Amino acid sequence: MAHTEIHSQSRTKETEVTELITSRRSNLNKPDPSFFYELEAGIVIDVIRDETHPVFTQNPKAPVVERSSWPDGYNDPSIPDYSWIGRVKVRLINSQQQVPVEHLDWVTPHETSIFEYPLVNEVVVVSSYMGRMFYTRRLNSRNFINNSADLQHENRYGMTGGVTDKTSPGSLLGARNESNLWPATNQYGNPRPYLGKYFKVNNKIRPLKHFEGDTIIQSRHGSSIRFGCYENDPKIDVGTALGYGESYADNLGNPMILIRNRQRVTVDDEKKFQYNILEHVNKDGSSIQITSGRTVSKFVSTLTHIYDNVPYRRRGCVHKTFGGLDFLRKSKVGVGDNYIREDTATRIKRPGEGRIN
Repeated sequence: MAHTEIHSQSRTKETEVTELITSRRSNLNKPDPSFFYELEAGIVIDVIRDETHPVFTQNPKAPVVERSSWPDGYNDPSIPDYSWIGRVKVRLINSQQQVPVEHLDWVTPHETSIFEYPLVNEVVVVSSYMGRMFYTRRLNSRNFINNSADLQHENRYGMTGGVTDKTSPGSLLGARNESNLWPATNQYGNPRPYLGKYFKVNNKIRPLKHFEGDTIIQSRHGSSIRFGCYENDPKIDVGTALGYGESYADNLGNPMILIRNRQRVTVDDEKKFQYNILEHVNKDGSSIQITSGRTVSKFVSTLTHIYDNVPYRRRGCVHKTFGGLDFLRKSKVGVGDNYIREDTATRIKRPGEGRIN
């Protein structure tokens, strides 16, 4: 929210001594400088995530639909205004210090298509347009991938004893997962360092390594989408002349999209907090990799198969009690007894017996 700060000048007088005289020059006539800020940081006190929030269920003045500003057929004023879902109650750290929590505002998300609701004790940036207040996504105060919370803020600017289940019933009432942030802020947990009803800080999540020109979307939980181009091993990426994209003469580069769900187990230096890591198609939970050049896949298959008259043996899973997709291919699920191909009405005899362990 826009605000102005006035920095008062010192009222002391300077004394200047020269060889001939002592002159006194005063700064009293200089105006105090004013600094205008269009945006203001705000501490998240509570978040409306769904229709079960107390603002709908336990509020005698719950927000309801306005007949004049809702579409016909959906403007019954007896129905709760569910467009409030996504709003957060914030304390503006400059203009709302020590304001009672019940007098703080519910602020609307600024974005309309990409939603990342903040956690309590995180900080968002608030602005005011057309008579309404809006907030952006969380302020990257510490450059941590999993969360940006600090329990010290509400104690400092609100003097309320921190965010509790009484000041934040929608987000903390019945909270069951305690989070481990860092010692200086954990001590302000009241009664414990909670960031939500069930959210728990995961200090094992690592940010992805960034290559020149990459655009990366990362979640708090170890899933990601990378819009990249360059592979640092020319043997893998032959979509360009040298593997790095120095020449686009033949293939116009090799842009790629890497979708990853669940981060792999970290090893060695990767265990260091906030150490940057790379995706790993064989060790991450699951992956989708989209390329357009002549890229050689790093994926290690669990299926023995033949492609273009070349046999490829299974390499991905070698444990004797689990045969990977080979057993599935040979099973009734994979082929079935006397399976009939509908496209040709050809009866195909099922291969030898197999089993899934």
